[in-house]
Amino acid sequence: FPCCLAPNCFAPVATKKCSRCKVIPYCGRDCQVADWASHKVVCNIEPENMARVFGSGLPSFSTYFYLIVLSKQMGAQYLVPVLSMVDILDKQNKNALIERFTEQFLDLDERSEHMDKLKVAYGSSLLAQGKEIKKAETFLLRALQLQDSKYGEASEVSMRTLMNLGALYAKIGDANSSIKYYTRGLPKQELSEGRDSTFVFHTVYQLGVQYCIIGEYETSKGYFERALALNEKWRPKGVPGIDKAVCSDILENLAAIYDSQGEPEKAAEFNGRAKLMK
Repeated sequence: FPCCLAPNCFAPVATKKCSRCKVIPYCGRDCQVADWASHKVVCNIEPENMARVFGSGLPSFSTYFYLIVLSKQMGAQYLVPVLSMVDILDKQNKNALIERFTEQFLDLDERSEHMDKLKVAYGSSLLAQGKEIKKAETFLLRALQLQDSKYGEASEVSMRTLMNLGALYAKIGDANSSIKYYTRGLPKQELSEGRDSTFVFHTVYQLGVQYCIIGEYETSKGYFERALALNEKWRPKGVPGIDKAVCSDILENLAAIYDSQGEPEKAAEFNGRAKLMK
């Protein structure tokens, strides 16, 4: 793994490793010293003791990496607790780093526990970077097969996979497939995140867009109007709404739909509201 894992470095070439554990790569002594306060928590830790640091806040990226390396020795069941801590990562590089890490473990037996989530993490990291979309599709679809087989199609476990597939097909212009996966994932998302959540708002908006693309305007209108209603619910919370730009786009789409249906007054109303959003 060539990347230096010292805080705020991530240099693409790192020829040195921690002399004690021989695992963590650095580009030089200065970076190793800078990272030592965090790395020493796990340096040379016995694999069977690695679980004790899961709740420690994982103060550095090198700690995260070290646990993933050990997880390959201990089994895939340790990958998910480690991947769940991804919010500690540098936000700008997060998806590229997840991709680099997860791809090292894609050769593990698919029967290993949590391999479905590993595939989702890898596929979604590719999607978020807008690269190798076909490969992202392959991994996400396989993850969904594994989840459906193990947990059943009704399980909430597949929610993230379905949302990523919906986004992927929207990205490549396959509206029907996008609708298929967003529609299946929406009830799970409502249960997991709450019917009025910002996540649901954006999924409902995307369904409105995709139905509009395939010309099912009445269905599209229903989703757009639900998204607007969700946005209004957030106003009393002290914010102007969930997403002004998205709401403006919804209003313009509704105006176009009403205009196509021979309701110019309604179209003018929504166009006027859209202008006020900008």
